[in-house]
Amino acid sequence: MENPDIWTDEFLTALRQEGDTEADLLAEKLFTPSEDKPFGGRIGYNPILDLADTLVDSSELALTGDSEMSKRLGKYNPELQRYYHPMLAPDWVDSEKLKLATKIWEKNSLSIIGVLYASSLPACYLIKRGIPALYDTGKLKEHKYIFQRIYETGVMLNEVMSKGGIRVVNDVGQSAEEVINQALCNLDPSGAWKVDGNRIVRGKGEHNQPNVSSVQSEIQKIRSNESVKRYLWGSGFICAKKVRMLHSSMRFMLQKNESFQKLKQGTPEGVCPFHTDPSKPLTLSEQLQSDESSWPTEENGVPINQEDLAYTLLTFAYLIPKGLEHWGARISREEKDAFLHLWKVIGHTMGLREDLLTDNWDNAGILFERIARLECGHSEDGVALTEAVQFFLESYLPNVGGLDKRWSALLIVDQLGWDRAKLILNEESQRRARSLYARTIHVIFLCVIRFYYRIYQRFIQRNRLLSGFFCNTFERSTEELIRSWKSAYWRKPFYVPINLTTWVRKRGADEEFEKRLKHWRENVFLGVMASLGSLLLCLTTFLGWINAWFFEHTLLSSLFGWSTIGLILSWLLVSEVYLPWIFNRRPEIEEDMDHAVNAH
Repeated sequence: MENPDIWTDEFLTALRQEGDTEADLLAEKLFTPSEDKPFGGRIGYNPILDLADTLVDSSELALTGDSEMSKRLGKYNPELQRYYHPMLAPDWVDSEKLKLATKIWEKNSLSIIGVLYASSLPACYLIKRGIPALYDTGKLKEHKYIFQRIYETGVMLNEVMSKGGIRVVNDVGQSAEEVINQALCNLDPSGAWKVDGNRIVRGKGEHNQPNVSSVQSEIQKIRSNESVKRYLWGSGFICAKKVRMLHSSMRFMLQKNESFQKLKQGTPEGVCPFHTDPSKPLTLSEQLQSDESSWPTEENGVPINQEDLAYTLLTFAYLIPKGLEHWGARISREEKDAFLHLWKVIGHTMGLREDLLTDNWDNAGILFERIARLECGHSEDGVALTEAVQFFLESYLPNVGGLDKRWSALLIVDQLGWDRAKLILNEESQRRARSLYARTIHVIFLCVIRFYYRIYQRFIQRNRLLSGFFCNTFERSTEELIRSWKSAYWRKPFYVPINLTTWVRKRGADEEFEKRLKHWRENVFLGVMASLGSLLLCLTTFLGWINAWFFEHTLLSSLFGWSTIGLILSWLLVSEVYLPWIFNRRPEIEEDMDHAVNAH
């Protein structure tokens, strides 16, 4: 178990000067511009992300020498190919805990998305010294650009938390013949035993075969000492590796590696070597070459450093279960530790130090609060990013009486508490959240969601059929909402950007399209609420019917009975007909391939 005593202020502060050595070295090789690759390795790197995704579902293509997949992989830098290979799993990885953690996602996916945008992301924007790394990567103060990052966060959460997203793959052990042969060699070294086809034969010496019982005993001993290698794999694993490389690429570009300065030597002053107009740099590499400012490493630490990464990981691993509990979900200590365990594996995959990873609930709380005490505070950038998340949340919520604008601030205050929320909420949002109308909504919201969790945990989750319906409805709704944010952008998730405006919006993604998309999301939200409401009312009338039947109130029994049947039909109609119909009507923009090429 990790030792919280080492997490002193001095230890954590020193980690601000530490990045990710292994991935950073690879990023330097990939993204350093040169005369034969003026854009660095970005153009060569991004396509392998698509190949990595394909390999998750079709790994056999890599084993087929004449497949197009195998040919494409062979063109890449060997180090880059190995980067997306399965990773050797540490001894502490527990497959059963990973499975338990995914069940929490299956039962609470929509609520988890709510906690993500009301707690996890706003908590990240409290890190006043870490926020500049977000801004120096581009125009992220504009909502249309920050939305891409918010969307990618939702994608990552879905990939790593879904069933099989992070899984352990066991290597094959020795064959039965090999184990028997080894046992015979151990018992009779002079016999030079060897496997010959499907037989095990003595190589030399007299025919003095060991007795069966001693061979069986030796086989058991060999099997018990056999160490079969285990590997991490899955779509969530690939997603975590993408994010790790994206972080390294940002560190590389923001810190202006010495290679940039070497490229400028021998060229006319102020002229970038690979572009004719230095006043209008096209690529991020050119932008960094023409920008004379330097990253404030001494003041802010290395961009996306180890301390910031540990804190950010805990905004998922620690704040999500904590947020669910606040809304009424009952999560056992075993489930909390399993949830932390999954994110510990993700942290290991993303290059975090082992002494910053924990799957102990108490220790996670200690580490989170210690880093928060050192790094959390007010910043204008944090307020701007929080405004973007609020705007993002408003796109989910029905616009009834200004509910969407008030609720976005309310959810953040509800999850973070006033002391921290006021550091990142603008004055208007604070005023709205303090209003009597907002506080009334807040009380009603907490009553409803806590009532739902009480009913779910006492009745629904004990019925496999009902809980299956709920999980399927919520998971599908979550996936559709996450996908809807991709509709307006060309750039694929986790691509390393070519320039400061790579978050290229599709032609046609105008204000009218955004209105249609918001209307669609509202319908999804209302459909889920209608499904949930119908079932909760159905359970209520069902209990009323039982009581009326028991006390022989014929009229009430009939009333509650028919109401129950009607609500069951309403629930099935909404869940199995209306919601799938809404999902299939998500607004889309036809692809313009010329525009797509420019974006990539």
